[in-house]
Amino acid sequence: MSNLFPMRQVKILSDSDFMTDSDHKINLKDKSLTVILFKDEEDLSIQLTDIWNDISQKISGPVFAICNMKEQTLIPKNFEDLSKDTSSSYHMFASHKVPFILVYRDSKPKKIYCDLFSGVNLTIFLSTLIDNYSDESMDFDNDFDNSETNAV
Repeated sequence: MSNLFPMRQVKILSDSDFMTDSDHKINLKDKSLTVILFKDEEDLSIQLTDIWNDISQKISGPVFAICNMKEQTLIPKNFEDLSKDTSSSYHMFASHKVPFILVYRDSKPKKIYCDLFSGVNLTIFLSTLIDNYSDESMDFDNDFDNSETNAV
């Protein structure tokens, strides 16, 4: 029996998906609302990959993506460089241990999630995000720029 609804694919990102030579170094080339799990090969990241794939089937709206930091060269270096540059407006997005999640809109990181990685917490975070910020007419930048989320 075939699926009535096609499975959504989680996009696998590489260095070439980012504007690695721009001033901010971690901007995406794609302007879509995108949520990216930045991961490595540790147990937590492996567990999160399964959760991420499951959530991507339940929540519509953003592009779901994964970037394996162990398989890339420029993105990990750029995050490291930005984490050392305290004057950068992107410093807060770069100074976290892997795994972490960044929300991008209009190519720029807008929000970071780096706390309590459970399916329930991530679903609540992403559902709230989509409900509040999927409308293109909303003032996304003023409400959403440079903010960090810690689950309650």
